[in-house]
Amino acid sequence: MNVSLIVTLVGADRPGLVNALAECAAANGANWLDSSMAHLAGKFAGIVRLDVAAADADPLAAALRALSAAGLRPSLE
Repeated sequence: MNVSLIVTLVGADRPGLVNALAECAAANGANWLDSSMAHLAGKFAGIVRLDVAAADADPLAAALRALSAAGLRPSLE
């Protein structure tokens, strides 16, 4: 059984943020279903819908939260 995670991210804009998010999702077996991203006043703002096996949801959530080390503030629903 799969679950959807809605991830919102905000942080200072810089090259590689979307790639870091994509690598995190792929490394944890998630499929990227939909997204919207913007550059606003020097900031990056994004919302992504990921689909992942229920058993992989907690490790994915932990990996996404670890993106805070890259300067992103993730929020998961």
